[in-house]
Amino acid sequence: MSAQEPSGDRHGRRAALALAVALAALAEGCARAPLAAPVGRSAAFPAAPEQRPPTEQRPPRATEQRPPAEQRPRPATESPPVTEELAFADLEVPGFGPAVVVLPRGGGPRPVLVATHGAGDRPEWHCDVWGAMVRGAGYVLCPRGKAIDTRVPDDARIYYYPDHHALGREVTAALSALSRRFGDRVDLRAPVYAGYSQGATMGALVLPGHPAGFARAALVEGGYGGAGEWTLGSARRWRGAGGARVLLACGRADCAARAHRTRETLERGGLTARVVHAKGAGHSYGGAMERALHEAYPWVIGGDPRWLGGSEASARQGAAAPQQGAAAP
Repeated sequence: MSAQEPSGDRHGRRAALALAVALAALAEGCARAPLAAPVGRSAAFPAAPEQRPPTEQRPPRATEQRPPAEQRPRPATESPPVTEELAFADLEVPGFGPAVVVLPRGGGPRPVLVATHGAGDRPEWHCDVWGAMVRGAGYVLCPRGKAIDTRVPDDARIYYYPDHHALGREVTAALSALSRRFGDRVDLRAPVYAGYSQGATMGALVLPGHPAGFARAALVEGGYGGAGEWTLGSARRWRGAGGARVLLACGRADCAARAHRTRETLERGGLTARVVHAKGAGHSYGGAMERALHEAYPWVIGGDPRWLGGSEASARQGAAAPQQGAAAP
């Protein structure tokens, strides 16, 4: 986009891009698999509630008894088991639905990772996945989004984000609510952004100008440039606002091919970028994708010692992360 382009044209193009991204994200996040499938696989939007496929039960609150990790349902394809119990809490967010939070272990200020879901998805599933990776080193905050159909019971509802502006506002409100509730136990500096499908595609539009100052991002099966969401200008804006590194994770070959081209744009904009292709994972967080994310997570947080407060294994991996190749495929 030319610097001399009239403001009216710029606004028009932004609106068109926002609409295109929303439609692409909804198309990409929908009609993939039934809700009973592994985390991150979104369902189509049936016309009536009774036509909906069965859904997983909502994870218990932190005060409820959870079954042992080895007894919880896992995806059909094997993925890293959750070996430590996660403490969940609901977080009221004024003006939005309640977010889900995975609480850190220990005292002192802890950093924040914001995990956003896809269209036709639930925040609990993503808090479970990222909580297993963070391993108590910080807060995992999962915004709920807007219910697709409010006629169904709460534990059967699925959610989406209307557009990237709405997503940005909800993230801002959720971070403020987290700070109000937990006070100086929360370190809001340079949080990490993790997004899947719609949450990743719209997240790429949110990151450059979001007031939270996200420094790192993991964009899974979205945000890889398929909807034109990254430009050299947006990469430079995010770098100027404190952005440092971004992981583009793909389970499909076409996603990976485009992500490699987008990585070059991000790096020209001053960011450090890496592409991970979990071959065979498809549009999913389960199985091969979950394993790939566990392996790549230390790279995402590498260089930020605040994230070394979790398990000993996570600390060892995080300390080694800066030595990994920044642009390795």
